[in-house]
Parts: sequence; structure tokens; C-alpha cells
Amino acid sequence: MKKNIYFCSLAALGLISAASSAVFAADFTLGNLVVSQVGLDGSTTALTNAATAVSLKEFTTGGAAVQTINLPTTTSGANRSITNSGTATSEGMLTLSANGNFLTYGGYNASVGTLGIAATTSLANPRVVAVIGSNGVANTSTAWTNGFSGNNLRSTVTSNGTDIWAAGATTGQLYGAIGSTTATTISTTTTNSRVINIYNGDLYYSQSSGTTRGIFKITGQPTSGTNTATNLFNAGGSASTYDFAFAAPDVVYLADDRTTTTLNTGGIQKWKNISGVWTLLYTITGGSTAGDRALALTLSGDNVGLYAVTADASANKLVTITDSLSATTLGLNTFTTLATAGTNTAFRGVDFAPSAVPEPASMTVLGLAAAGMLTRRRRATV
Repeated sequence: MKKNIYFCSLAALGLISAASSAVFAADFTLGNLVVSQVGLDGSTTALTNAATAVSLKEFTTGGAAVQTINLPTTTSGANRSITNSGTATSEGMLTLSANGNFLTYGGYNASVGTLGIAATTSLANPRVVAVIGSNGVANTSTAWTNGFSGNNLRSTVTSNGTDIWAAGATTGQLYGAIGSTTATTISTTTTNSRVINIYNGDLYYSQSSGTTRGIFKITGQPTSGTNTATNLFNAGGSASTYDFAFAAPDVVYLADDRTTTTLNTGGIQKWKNISGVWTLLYTITGGSTAGDRALALTLSGDNVGLYAVTADASANKLVTITDSLSATTLGLNTFTTLATAGTNTAFRGVDFAPSAVPEPASMTVLGLAAAGMLTRRRRATV
């Protein structure tokens, strides 16, 4: 039986219910992983720059396949189609919400096969945000006609299932409410960004262009105005930074998709704030020559469980490795491969399955219980 989904506003509840009632999926299992994949299983068509169907694949942390949910490729009521370029590797990040109840994913309102989709205008092919609840149902009613035009929307995040922020090329960082048709630019300190997320109530995003790369911070969660982004740390002028995860306020893991053949280049970088200075401690390559793009983590005591999507040119992988939070030197662990993308498909993003929104009467009880739970989210917020 599907869980009832409760939103922070009745308006959002109505949008989700009306827009996604035609889509069927089983409930996600809390603690499992969800991976976004361009190209459907069994496809006989090679990936190109054309608009391509997308699915969400649920796995256990041991790599067992649980279910596959195909995102809509046609418009139905308020729900829009959502597709991605088959070859634009900067697209397709999957992000768990700040409250842990939703996943978000960005793409295009475009028919499968639309050529050169990333270069199309947002007026012709609005940039769509999918908000997915714990029941596996995707609301794709958010379709912006004014953001990332002529280039790609790369990642999105929501705090609560209603408020949405996005990162991508050319536009800066954007905000829009669920179901909106236009977005508001909230910062243009850097206009070309990759992965956006929320940690401890603030927005953070990664950038991989110009001389100052790495992670930037926007204080708070602004919905309007011209907000300055400050560089948390510079990963270097040749860095190719993608997804990131805070293991603690002073420890960040950062995925870099360069090859790993040169020391401290591609792989999963571990950064630590030491006496006010963010310092690269080491880069985890896990025995792979390919770098990494998507990243999620769990934290249990001093043990950090890292889950990554690799940057292999073909048959890329979902991998895992364990690190020590307190470690300052690289261990000798190697990646364990949990899943490999099939022919004519590619894995893009990874995060943990969302939890159900509690019914109002049970929120206090569940909140107390949650206080003692193991952290199973990519980025815990307080």
C-alpha cells in the first residue's frame, strides 16, 4: 500500500496529487540507494545528444536491484515529460531534500529524440524539475521557460518539497516554487555551476570553470534578490568538480571526474577545515583509473560509507568504499562495484531513498525516534 504524502503546504499537496496520479511506482525502502539512469534498460539505440528517456533505479546498499521507475516522457495533466541529453555528462544529478522526504531531478520538457536538446531554448523546451516522494511518484509540474536557455539544467534541490533551487550553465543559481513556470535568479556570482545542495540551512554548489573552482556557499536559502556566493575552497584551476557531501561541518567529500592517473586529481577528494583553512587531505581513487561524478554518504561513528557513480566512458558504475572520518592519510581500501550501467545506458546521479512525510499527529513521536537513528542521508541538515 502506498504511503500518504503530506506536504508543508496544502497547495503543494494538491499539485503533487493531481500531477502525478497517473504514474505508478512502489514505495522506496528507507536506507536504499536511488540512481538516475539515462537510456532505458534493453535499449537498442546508442546514447547521443538527443533527448533520452530517464529512469530511477533503486538498489540496496549491497547492490541488489529493487525496482526501476521510468520518468514520464509525455505530458499528462500538469505533469510534463522529463528527458535528458544522452551524452551531456554534467546533467542528471539526483539530490535528497534537506528534510529527507524528497528526491529532485532536472531535465527537459522534450520528446524523446529531440536533437541537440541541451542547446535548445527554455522557451521551446522548458527546464523541468521532478520532485519524487517516498512512494516513488514523480511530480514534474515545475517547468521553467526562462532558466538555463541554450544550455543545461544540471542539478536541483528542495528543502521541503515546495521550494526548489537549481544549478546549471549560463544563468547562475535559480529558485522556483513547485508547479512554477518561471524561475528567479538568486545569485550570479558564478553563472556556470554544477551541483547544488543544502547543508545546515545554507545553499552550496560546485563549480568547474574559471580559475576558482570547488565549492561555493550562498548564506541561507534565498528566494529572491542578488545574493553573493563565497568560495568555500578552491580545488584548483584544472579541477573538474561535481557532486559533494558534508560528513561534518569541517569535512567535505568532493567528486572529481578527471582520470586518477595523476596524484590528487580525479576521484573522491577529502577536504578538511584545519584552523580556518580548508585543506585537501587526500584523494580516494579506489583502484580505479576513472574519476567520479555523483556522490552520497552514510556516517556511523567514525566510519564513512561512500557511494559514487564513476566517470567511465562506457558501462559506468555504482561503487562503494569506506573511509575513516578522522583519517588524515589515505587508506588502502578499493572500490566495490555494486552495479554497472547496461548497454546504451549511463548512470548519472545517486542519493538515498527519501523517507515518508509523517502524518501530523505522529510527527512528534517520529521526531524523537529519529534523533537516535543512524545517519543515512547524503547531507544531514540541522
